[in-house]
Amino acid sequence: MEASRDIAKDVEAVVTSFNQGTMIMEAVRSLCKQTTPPARVILVDDGSTDQESLEVLKKVETTFSKNLPITLIRKSNGGVSSARNAGIAETKTSLVLVLDGDDKLEPSYIEKVSQLLRGDSSMVAASSWMQTFGVLDAIVCPCGGGLNAFLSKNCCAATHMMRRKY
Repeated sequence: MEASRDIAKDVEAVVTSFNQGTMIMEAVRSLCKQTTPPARVILVDDGSTDQESLEVLKKVETTFSKNLPITLIRKSNGGVSSARNAGIAETKTSLVLVLDGDDKLEPSYIEKVSQLLRGDSSMVAASSWMQTFGVLDAIVCPCGGGLNAFLSKNCCAATHMMRRKY
């Protein structure tokens, strides 16, 4: 992390992982490359059993902890929602970024999305378009909206920033 960049002191990132091998390394690397990095990364291993993934998780701690504070939580497998909730429970900041272990962020993601939430106190969560890769190469465009749209259309991507109190 470059010394000249401001840290988003009100944002912590929760990254979930289950047998994701080297993809988790790319997810954390994308957090380190943010124009406004988070105050801390909470990496939740949801009971990985794959030896490569376990080795990568150890390497993530040693490789990136000098650039960004990283807390590694290891838990038995309970699914991605359980892993997210475990990570969110460890956060202390008012804004929480949730990122799956196979996602990468554009460098200005935290800067831009946190500005949206800081600028509108009625906004609970924010996400953005995302490009998928691997099995499906596509651009996903969340439609946004209020609670009804969120519940009926799942209009927020898995990667999003939200107010912790909600």
